[in-house]
Amino acid sequence: MQRLLSKGIGHSAFKNSPLGEIPVDWEVVEFSNKLDIISGFGFKKSDYSEKGFKLLRIDNVGHGKIFWDSLVYIPFNFEKKYKNLVLKEGDILLALNRPITRNKLKIGRVKKEDTPSILYQRVGKIIVKESYNYDFIYYLSSLLLLDFVKKTSIGSDQPFISLTQLRKLKLPLPPLPEQQKIAEILSSMDTKIEVLEAKKVQYQELKKGLMQQLLTGKVRV
Repeated sequence: MQRLLSKGIGHSAFKNSPLGEIPVDWEVVEFSNKLDIISGFGFKKSDYSEKGFKLLRIDNVGHGKIFWDSLVYIPFNFEKKYKNLVLKEGDILLALNRPITRNKLKIGRVKKEDTPSILYQRVGKIIVKESYNYDFIYYLSSLLLLDFVKKTSIGSDQPFISLTQLRKLKLPLPPLPEQQKIAEILSSMDTKIEVLEAKKVQYQELKKGLMQQLLTGKVRV
């Protein structure tokens, strides 16, 4: 995938690296050198409130999305003590327990409508230390962490990600302009997929309604 993307953006020269063949102007870095990850706090049920920050728990992290089917709140006055756990638009989140379901990685990004929210334990927030493109880091994480998790997840019934091992993961990083171009291509594809998924839901509802009409004789053919 890396080579295909690189060729599509104009690369012709490659070099050997610990990760295999990569473009000559890409670098290989250790996760902990350029990124970091923190886990949320184990708030107690007695901390819950009727309004405040939405508590973003592991059940809320889906495959590329954040869901709020299960929703509880933490009071706003917790912000002072847990400021680093308050989430903002664009944050990249990763499920640290049972990170793979249906052979897909549970990773997502915080959208504006997901805020204000605060991080719960065993959900990780990826921190970008340098001026990298957040969209690119999200897509890179989605690709590489799936393979990493399959190889390193600990436990059989409730596998979890070791943050110590994750911080040692080697990552391929292109220059910032190329990060931006790659992110634009993949974001455009995501937008098209969302449109198709919305149409699929519409057709499923249409089919359901039509079935009810046809199979009860309310509409005759």
